[in-house]
Amino acid sequence: MFGGTGTELLMRCNAVGTLRAGDTATTMQVADTVKDSNLCWGYIAGIVDEYQGIALSDLLKEPPSFCLPAKVSMEKLEKVVKKSLDDNPARLHMPASLLVVKAMSEAFPCQ
Repeated sequence: MFGGTGTELLMRCNAVGTLRAGDTATTMQVADTVKDSNLCWGYIAGIVDEYQGIALSDLLKEPPSFCLPAKVSMEKLEKVVKKSLDDNPARLHMPASLLVVKAMSEAFPCQ
């Protein structure tokens, strides 16, 4: 399980909120916060892109689980994932990849 659990993904996605304006932080703390934030976005983007790529290539014999609206922003996708993780703490032990797909399918069902 390369991506870790929901707990680990939520920690990375919440990293930006750990530093506040006026806080004193070391260069390493700032670098770790930026790294975690970038890992959050990159992980979500990677799962969404891969899932949509598989669905588009007809490898799935079922309809796709989610359909993103045109021009949806990464900020929106991150908020959807974070809200789903925050609202469902009983799922946090599950693989992060499954939780990203679950969050997307709940927020963006196909019509």
